[in-house]
Amino acid sequence: MAQSVAEFATNLSKEVFSPRGKLYREFVGRVTEYVFAQIHASYKIKSKGETDNYGQYWKPNRRSREGKLIMVVTGRLLRSFTPGKANRNGYRRYNQDQKFEVNGTTVTIGSQVTYLKYQKREVIVPFALDLIVAEGVSFALKKMSLRIQREL
Repeated sequence: MAQSVAEFATNLSKEVFSPRGKLYREFVGRVTEYVFAQIHASYKIKSKGETDNYGQYWKPNRRSREGKLIMVVTGRLLRSFTPGKANRNGYRRYNQDQKFEVNGTTVTIGSQVTYLKYQKREVIVPFALDLIVAEGVSFALKKMSLRIQREL
C-alpha cells in the first residue's frame, strides 16, 4: 500500500533522524564521513596558503615562505581529519586521533591531537561547518535513498 507524503515523512523522521531508528547509525556515519572529507580537503588547501571552497585561508608564515606547509610538521593533525569509513553499522574512525562521539542526537567530531588546542588558526570556521553539515545530510540521503525506500 502506498504511503502518503506525510506518512513517508513521519517514517523517515523516525527511522533516519531518531537514535532508535534502524537507519540512524548509517545516516550519522555517512554525514560524518562527508564532513571529515570536507574538513580534510579544506585543511590541505589552506596548509598550502590557498583559499578553500568556503573562502577561508591561513595567512602565510615563516614555514610557508620556506616552501613548507602551514600547520603541518609531522602530519599527525592533518591525518586526524582524514575521513574514516561509513557503513550500515555507523562510522569507523580513520585513526585513534580522530574524535567521533554520538550521544543521542548529538554528534561530536574533531581531533584528539593534544597540541591542537594551542593552535591559533581555526581548522574550520563555524559558518563553513554549518554548510558542510548541510551538504553532508544531502549526501547521506542520496547515498542511502534506495535503502530508505526499501525500509520505509
